[in-house]
Amino acid sequence: MQMDQRNNHLSIVCGCLCILLGAVVLYGWHTQFLPLIQIHSSFVPMQYNTALGFLLCGLGLIFLNFKKNIISVVLGSLVSIVGAINLAQYIWEINTGLDELFMRHYIQVKTSHPGRMAPNTALCFLLSGVALALNHKIHKKIKTITTAITLETLGAIVTGLGLVALAGYIFDLESTYGWGNLTRMAVHTAIGFIILGVGLIIFAAPIIAQYPSPCFPVFIAVGLLIVSFSFWKALNVEEEKNAENLMRQEVDHIKSLLNHIIGQDILSLERVKLRWENRLYSDKEKWLQDTRSYAKDKEELLAVEWVDKNYIVRWIEPLEGNESAQNLDLSFEENRKKTLDFAKSSGVTQLTDIIEFVQGGLGFLSASPIFVEGKFEGFILGVFEVDKLLTPYTPSQKLRGITIQYFNLKDQPEEVFKHKSSNQWRYQTGVGYRGINFGMFVVFEDKFFSTEKSRFSHVIGSSGVLLSIFFSLFVYFNRKSKFHSDNLAQLADERNEMNVEVRNLYNRLENVLEEERKYIAREIHDELGQTLTAIKLDLTWLEKRINVSEPPILDKIKSIYSHLEDSLETVRRVSTELRPQVLDVMGFCEALQWQAEKFMVNTNIKYKLNIEPEGIRLQPELSTDLFRIFQEALTNISRHSQASHVTIGFVENKTAYELCVKDDGVGIDGSRIGHSNSLGLMGMRERALIWKGHVEIKGVVGEGTQLKVKIPKLNNDK
Repeated sequence: MQMDQRNNHLSIVCGCLCILLGAVVLYGWHTQFLPLIQIHSSFVPMQYNTALGFLLCGLGLIFLNFKKNIISVVLGSLVSIVGAINLAQYIWEINTGLDELFMRHYIQVKTSHPGRMAPNTALCFLLSGVALALNHKIHKKIKTITTAITLETLGAIVTGLGLVALAGYIFDLESTYGWGNLTRMAVHTAIGFIILGVGLIIFAAPIIAQYPSPCFPVFIAVGLLIVSFSFWKALNVEEEKNAENLMRQEVDHIKSLLNHIIGQDILSLERVKLRWENRLYSDKEKWLQDTRSYAKDKEELLAVEWVDKNYIVRWIEPLEGNESAQNLDLSFEENRKKTLDFAKSSGVTQLTDIIEFVQGGLGFLSASPIFVEGKFEGFILGVFEVDKLLTPYTPSQKLRGITIQYFNLKDQPEEVFKHKSSNQWRYQTGVGYRGINFGMFVVFEDKFFSTEKSRFSHVIGSSGVLLSIFFSLFVYFNRKSKFHSDNLAQLADERNEMNVEVRNLYNRLENVLEEERKYIAREIHDELGQTLTAIKLDLTWLEKRINVSEPPILDKIKSIYSHLEDSLETVRRVSTELRPQVLDVMGFCEALQWQAEKFMVNTNIKYKLNIEPEGIRLQPELSTDLFRIFQEALTNISRHSQASHVTIGFVENKTAYELCVKDDGVGIDGSRIGHSNSLGLMGMRERALIWKGHVEIKGVVGEGTQLKVKIPKLNNDK
């Protein structure tokens, strides 16, 4: 009951904290006090509707604890409807007007829609509202356990989502508190959901604990799964972002490399143009010899051509493979003619768009106009194949897992990432240089990311699943073990209570038996003994007054005297065995001495008695129980021990009385000490337990047996 009240108070505290959080943020919106809305200028603000949701959830949780079911259901239904509407707005991309219904928003940091709560926030409110709305069944006793488990599970999901979002702020993992490019969950929103979820779990815990047998902790399994799955997903998203950044950096490097290669190639051809203009080529052979090294060293350079002033290709190096371009009139195609015209008029090298060559292939032309002493003498034309621009770097790129494909392009394309398969990414982009544009597909194989990719996210996911299973099973079996141990403890307590009752009954029975023994001994001694003594006196009186001369009569009188003496002796013996008068008259120590003497006479077993200190006085009831234990010990010695000597000791110290009886007989087997058939030993133990004492019996076969009784002096009451 105390635990239930404590849980109830903690759940109410959680509700109050949610109300406080919502009220503080609402105040911040109305007063435009930004630190209450947005903890940091770079953080997401808590939306106005989110603050209202916390206010309603806190009230619902408090009313739920006070069993105001109808109010709790109404508040929970409102919250779940608001959460569902916000989720629907994201899914179907609609605007219901709910976002700015109560407040026009003036903070939009990391907010995709002004005033709209984050989708994970909407989901948490939907689950919290459902939990509050359904819990009227708990108080109606309709499927109480099922409903309580559902409540606990929903609370665990809400807590898990809040923990994941808060951890995202701590470890700078934006994808944990934001889904895609949508509005993010604010940091104090995450804290609020942790408090709200814990409040729901605490409320449900006592209801589940009332169930007769322990239930599987579904909320732990679900909560850990939510946390591990969220972290796994967030780490994957972060890994993809890192991969995209890495690919973008590589593509930028490839672009700059292409620009550098094209620029260097054009500079080389412009040097050929300058040699022409400086009259360094006296004939065609010298020109071919000079340009041959350029064409040979640069694989992307399909051919170097001299085009005359009529735009006809006259010289080609190399000619092999380019025969179709020999004597080609370049004015046949508008793009080529336009580029040549512009180069001639501007006097500067110009590039064509991406074209298809007559000799086959895709690429572009560079046209460097030749002017000798102001006279136009044609062009130095470079024919560049796009596919071979990065030929020197292709082997190393393939080793790194990069493949490049080019395509014709008029306009600069949008950069697009495409995850083609599980082990391949494609990056589409455009390359532009001095007016030419061509498209480029860069394919990244999985090995490109070998240094960046990590198994950590998969470890988090799989270990989270295993942890949720194992920890839930651990808690379940721990609860089950505690349940069984509590049952065993309860049974043990009940048994102890029964033992106490049995012992009390045994005590009462022994007291009654002792009283009966005293009564019977007194009656036998007083009544029967006196009667026999009176008969003997009467017989003596008759003997004096009757002339006894006949032998038969004399013999009969002697026989009657003999029977009377035997009867009186029997009366004394029986009354003494039932209750020794020395125990009542002289005390326990004297009774011990008397019983030992009698034992030696009857069994011829010698004894040694030691009492320290002398004159010990005990309570009459304790004296009786110790004397009966001593009698039973001597009886066992006479029956079983075959002893010749017995040592008896009775000691009183500051804390206890100790009675010790030790013989030198055959000893007792240890298996017989606690045997259930040893009624005498059991009786001795019960008598000692009445006085909160104990009996200790030690025996070694062939070396004798020792019985030791210890009765504490404190609280020495039955």
